Amino acid sequence: YSNRISRIDVNFFVGVENSITIVMLFENRLEFIKKYHFARLINLESLSLGTNKISSIEKGSFDDLYKLKKLDLSDNCLFHINEHLFVNMHSLVRLNLRNNQLARIDMRVFHGGNLNRTLKQLGLTGNQLEVFDTDTENVLNNLMQLELSHNTFLRKLSISNLKNSLTGLLLEKCGARLKSLSSLNQFARLKYLYLTHATNDLLSNT
Repeated sequence: YSNRISRIDVNFFVGVENSITIVMLFENRLEFIKKYHFARLINLESLSLGTNKISSIEKGSFDDLYKLKKLDLSDNCLFHINEHLFVNMHSLVRLNLRNNQLARIDMRVFHGGNLNRTLKQLGLTGNQLEVFDTDTENVLNNLMQLELSHNTFLRKLSISNLKNSLTGLLLEKCGARLKSLSSLNQFARLKYLYLTHATNDLLSNT
């Protein structure tokens, strides 16, 4: 990491496709991810692409990453997540999308692969989300940790389908438009709740 890499050559991983399990490319200058960048890395378990300048990810870029457990895309310039991006991910446990520019997430993206069963941690702190609704599409049913802090435009949070799995919920500094939370007594496994700098309206309706 911190090598000022701005592009990944098509032959970059030739010879190690079957053996490599961890790739760390954070703190570089990547602006986009292409389908060939991580093709055939069938045993990759951890991919760190945080702190780059990534604004686009080509459809199919992660199609060969069947064994990937951790994906870090934090601190980039993503405005949009393609709904088919995670379609072949069968092992993903941790997804970090913190500090991007996401104003909306199509929840159908979480129907990809086995995310409904495998994903345990989702980091979305520091984006521009207005709505986060897992109920409508009934997704992320096994999610344990949800980070939504510093989404200052957030006005709707609908996550009652997570009531049997969620153990941690972070909502710091995102209560200005989010006027109320659904009753928390249904979240039987909740262990920590961060509401620092929440509005009085949000707290009084919790």
